[in-house]
Amino acid sequence: MILKKVQVRIEPVKNTSEKINHDFRIKKVEYLRTNMYHNKFENHSSSLSINVPDIKILANSYFHKQKKIKQKKIRRNYKRTDLSSGLIGIITLSPHINDMLRNDELAVNSLNKLFEDALVSVIKKIRELCQGEIIHKLYYVIHYDEKTPHLHFMMRNYLSDGRSLFGVVRNSKRMPELQDAVAIPFNSIGFERGTRKSKEKHLTVREMHEVEIKQLSKQKIFLKNEIVSLTRKVKFKRETLININWMDEYEYYHSNLELIMKKLGFDNIDLIPDMEIISEKLDELLKMSEENHLLRSANRKLTSELVITNKIINDNKLLINKNMFNNDDQYNPSPFTP
Repeated sequence: MILKKVQVRIEPVKNTSEKINHDFRIKKVEYLRTNMYHNKFENHSSSLSINVPDIKILANSYFHKQKKIKQKKIRRNYKRTDLSSGLIGIITLSPHINDMLRNDELAVNSLNKLFEDALVSVIKKIRELCQGEIIHKLYYVIHYDEKTPHLHFMMRNYLSDGRSLFGVVRNSKRMPELQDAVAIPFNSIGFERGTRKSKEKHLTVREMHEVEIKQLSKQKIFLKNEIVSLTRKVKFKRETLININWMDEYEYYHSNLELIMKKLGFDNIDLIPDMEIISEKLDELLKMSEENHLLRSANRKLTSELVITNKIINDNKLLINKNMFNNDDQYNPSPFTP
């Protein structure tokens, strides 16, 4: 059975600048991919002319605005400095979406529109759970340079009365309704919300990244060992080809009796020795000739394998050099793993 699921995750964040650097690829990211079909598409953001420094200023202002609201509410100086004034979210899809893009079952522009509609649906539901509070996204970015396409977004994490938006949504006991909301647009392509009341542990975005990085680090070690093994095979095949090539001269001697006689040590063709001796020598050469034909066939096979092996080595080295096996995976391993 093909899993076609969509899921949304939200969580509060303190360091909004770090998250923005990640989402807009401002800081070097070591876990991107380049070997999957969808990696050829450009990441898509909420505005083509988005100004990241301005986005950071707005995100940083969340803390001061929330602090001011709380000070006004308690009528004294609010001294806490650990406010999670930003709310981040991620909309993820099961890996089948990769097949749909690769097989031209879904255009990338259509997928972008589905992501955007899903985000609108999620924000609408959050407003409903927060008693109609006016809430807007700060930005969103759709990533195509990782394992599966996914959407990151950010908004403020406080209401007009200073309460935590995330806390209000969580305490409403209606968070599962966010999964229903995010699935509405994706129902049109056969995707549905994640499994209800799943007992699997829900990992944070950071934990998901750490798990994927560990998995891909092991794969990187395997590839390096594979390169060593393939390099040894190449060396062996080259040595085998050299051993095959020396048989070529026997083909030449077999086709020229005079040269054969000279090779056997008879300078004068008229002075033919015992024919049994010559016959034995010729039989040996004919046997070598037959072996040569077999070796020639093996030579062609080895040459073909050598080309393929060298390509595998070069491809593996390229993958490692591009650091594509350090990952920023985004989808919660439960209930389905991308």
